[in-house]
Amino acid sequence: MRLEEAKELAPLYALGALDPLKRAEFERAIDMFGTDLSDELSECRRIVSILPLAVNAEIPPTSARDRLFSAVAHVSQAKDVNVRSVSTFKALWPPAGRTEWLRWGLLAATVVLAVIAGRLWNENVGLESNNAAMSRRAASLEASLERKQAEFDDLLSQTTRMVLLAGQSVSPGARAQLLWDTDRNVWVIYVFDLPLAAEEKDYQLWYITRDQRKIGASVFRPDERGRSELKIDLPAEIAANIAAAAVTLEPRGGSEQPTGAMYLLASL
Repeated sequence: MRLEEAKELAPLYALGALDPLKRAEFERAIDMFGTDLSDELSECRRIVSILPLAVNAEIPPTSARDRLFSAVAHVSQAKDVNVRSVSTFKALWPPAGRTEWLRWGLLAATVVLAVIAGRLWNENVGLESNNAAMSRRAASLEASLERKQAEFDDLLSQTTRMVLLAGQSVSPGARAQLLWDTDRNVWVIYVFDLPLAAEEKDYQLWYITRDQRKIGASVFRPDERGRSELKIDLPAEIAANIAAAAVTLEPRGGSEQPTGAMYLLASL
């Protein structure tokens, strides 16, 4: 039995309206699903316990009383209580058990409707909570996009250089876009599709000067999609003598000089 099927039987179990086979199956489900089902059953039992408070006592109509007295008088006047008299007396009353069956049927229907209403209310609360969370997320993304757009607009000027760092043989699908504000000597680099680095490895960005010196600029780890964003203040002495930029894979924390394979490279 699946959990949802068991929850549908919980109102009938609370009413004692399940047959022995279904009752035993439901009790096994309680052991199987634990609080996921027992909490549902507790709520059904609570509803069942208060239903009698909502049932008004019914006073039989006067016509029923008159029919009863008439039948009693008819039987008492007879010398012998024959089958016909008894049949007439019984005919005045509804078939035995029908009223009780209808009452329990209505109670069961009320319990089921109450449980369904509770579930719908909970689902509605959950949807409202999800909508609120989505609205907050959308507002956060919009604010982030506005900040990125402002940064991008600030970088793009007549003195901004755009340089592509191309993937090398070990990472042909990788790339990076370098935006160089030559007035303020600021680099912003957007990295894409670098392979996932092992736990004991990091990527390292290098300045390569005209005299072939290699100077460490930044150590970074891309996210699970191989993406990263770097912002670097380029030293004036480096800016005046830089010839290229490169990215290598190094031991965790970076190296004094490149030791690993080159993953990205661009001439400047």
